[in-house]
Amino acid sequence: MQLIVSSLETKEYQVACDKIDSLISDSLPADQLPQTLLDLKRFAARMAFIAANDYHAPFEYLRNRFEARCELGFGKPEDALAILTEYAFKCIDLHETDAAKRALCEAKSYVSAVHLTKGLNQYIHIIQACEQLIDSH
Repeated sequence: MQLIVSSLETKEYQVACDKIDSLISDSLPADQLPQTLLDLKRFAARMAFIAANDYHAPFEYLRNRFEARCELGFGKPEDALAILTEYAFKCIDLHETDAAKRALCEAKSYVSAVHLTKGLNQYIHIIQACEQLIDSH
């Protein structure tokens, strides 16, 4: 974990993401349960996406990190909603409104597919706020 923190301090998304990738590929114990391995891969992919987002990676790189995280699937609806809405907001910042709309469409499908608890209800408001930003651009 210290390697991740030190690479994030460099504020270079490529360096941070590469270190996260190498940590996961070099450090995963083979004797872990399949679900544990998947959870670790999901966590690492999420951290790489966050690094790309926080350090203003170009859209193509950010999209690749987003897609890599999504390919691993989501264990809980809130995991999907968090990354989809975060990606949508960043897409708006980068003037990639079509990508933002696709992410929001997918987020809405999660919202309609599950019974939302009070905590998850916040995502309805987040999606609406994101849609308002798109409309104002």
